[in-house]
Amino acid sequence: MKPVILQAGHYLRARTNNPIFGVLTQPIPRAWLQDEFVKVNGWNTFFESSHADFLQAGGARVVPIDYRLSDKELMEVLANLNGLYIPGDTKDCFDDY
Repeated sequence: MKPVILQAGHYLRARTNNPIFGVLTQPIPRAWLQDEFVKVNGWNTFFESSHADFLQAGGARVVPIDYRLSDKELMEVLANLNGLYIPGDTKDCFDDY
């Protein structure tokens, strides 16, 4: 007879059954690149926290998906997600998005 812990399956290892959603990032606006905090940390992509809050309110776990991934890399990442959220509020100032 197997111990109970070995019969638990991936649900125990994951510790949650909540879906994992990726949120597509956006390039940081040029005006933000002058901010010392952004420079020091080397950030160049972001997504607004309200998008994560929205998904988490529905019980999802959220991970950022870099918009600069190649097609192959993106397909590998998407294979491990339950969904992809693409923010639709991108402003006209993001010329290189």
